[in-house]
Amino acid sequence: MKQLYSIKNIEKTYNTGEEPVLVACNDHNSYICKYTRYSGSANKLVCELMGAVFARTWMLNTPDIAIVKVRREHVPQNMNGSYFAKAILGSLQQQNVIDITPATIPLIEPSEKLCLQLMRIALFDLWLANEDRNANNANLMYDMVNDNIIAIDYGCCFNTATFDYSLSLLTESESILCSDLFGHLSKNIQHERIMQMADILLRIDMPSCLHDCQTGKAVLQRDETTNEELCSDFIPSAWNVDRNRLACKIEELLSDEWVNNVRCTYLETLNTALRYE
Repeated sequence: MKQLYSIKNIEKTYNTGEEPVLVACNDHNSYICKYTRYSGSANKLVCELMGAVFARTWMLNTPDIAIVKVRREHVPQNMNGSYFAKAILGSLQQQNVIDITPATIPLIEPSEKLCLQLMRIALFDLWLANEDRNANNANLMYDMVNDNIIAIDYGCCFNTATFDYSLSLLTESESILCSDLFGHLSKNIQHERIMQMADILLRIDMPSCLHDCQTGKAVLQRDETTNEELCSDFIPSAWNVDRNRLACKIEELLSDEWVNNVRCTYLETLNTALRYE
């Protein structure tokens, strides 16, 4: 996993709930960075990190991430410098993309490829108990050059960073399948074909992805130096994360009971979405 540092003043603050900042780093790229602003936000950073790790293993299009250190002299005077005393988590700024919103959905040409990408994201979110991607808040971007859907923002996985209780399945209203976006992307595809696509996802792709997660292949950077590292080894110690609780949560994700419940719920949600198209 990349370990980076800032090379100039923080460029921008985004007016969203986590108030992420844009940081130019020493690899000559800019990263949208989240940091510990309040009690419990370290857990959300862990969710962001783990979500990005697992998303790549699930073959989703998602930005590269890095651990970023913002130098003290690069924090503007009007910002709380204590937020950046610890390493923070950066997501590579994407080029040639648009946010997917109700206004931009008509700009996307429907295709089986994009529909399948969204179906995979919906299954991934259900498995990871990501409560922050739905019809009202897609947390998706459209890559206009490569014609891909890019998934972002994983801070609300594990039921919004809940580590003290067992995982809870998403409801149908919390699934991106029950959205205008899915209706738009699937409108030219026969329902039988969509169910065939879902069958392949559940019967072939999902077991393969879970196997990679189970065997420690869910690494943050697939190169010679990190390929055998376990993803939890990359969590900065300064975040003070309870690794035992995190390990238990990941074990629950990979349990037969959870996986079987996810499969059943996914099919029920998909059938509901198709029925109301």
